[in-house]
Amino acid sequence: METIQHGDGDPALSIVACLHGDEKAGRAIITQLDDHSFSKPVQFVIANQRAMEQDQRYIDTDLNRAFPGDPDADTHEDQLAASILDTVAGTTVIDLHTTPSTGTACCVIAGTDPTTERLCHGSGLEHVIDIGYESGGLIQHVTGISIECGRRGTKKAIEQGTKTVRNLLRAEGYLDGPAEHTDPACFQITGEIDRIEDPDVHVTDFTQVEPGETIASNETVSLNANTSFYPVLTATDGYEQRLGYRAQHRGRLSAYKTLQDEGEDHA
Repeated sequence: METIQHGDGDPALSIVACLHGDEKAGRAIITQLDDHSFSKPVQFVIANQRAMEQDQRYIDTDLNRAFPGDPDADTHEDQLAASILDTVAGTTVIDLHTTPSTGTACCVIAGTDPTTERLCHGSGLEHVIDIGYESGGLIQHVTGISIECGRRGTKKAIEQGTKTVRNLLRAEGYLDGPAEHTDPACFQITGEIDRIEDPDVHVTDFTQVEPGETIASNETVSLNANTSFYPVLTATDGYEQRLGYRAQHRGRLSAYKTLQDEGEDHA
């Protein structure tokens, strides 16, 4: 793990990149910001350097399923997860990722609170995914959000991620300049999309799928929807056990927080 700090004093913001060794866009995004003049201290964390050096997603286990980790564990990622939490303790976290899906940049949250809501609005992005049911992710153990910057291994992901992080840093007062604020459409994950072999995926992220519609197919099998849902983070490859996730559209983020506060069942 490598930490880079810009500005003097104790940082209140941590930007974490490369939890997965095959998601190197985050390091490139951080490099794009090296020559910026920061108004407040911020720390950047390049997380799983060993996996990056070996050009692997992880060494022993998926780091973003290892939190809170264990400093006395036998596995590299469990030790690293505990060290990362120590490093970012007391700070707000922005966790940068890329995805094997179609590449629409979006925010990912594990439920809402005033800070995560503010960060999503300040991202300038149009979509936010509440993936709160997933276990072991960094954002479940810190105050903050993840940013899916775009399709893994593409120049566009670096460009989208740099634009989003720069906008967030401006919105949060770390960089001078105007920031775009949005009220993203909020999608809450309710389950997974089953995987079939060699799939041709027919659905589009954030676009409603109706009952009976073909989700994916191959030469022998057609996977059809039983109920209406919105696909998110879909991919023909990159996931061993699923094609992506099923979600429900919960309106705009500002209204989503209100609905949660009122106790509406979102399952």
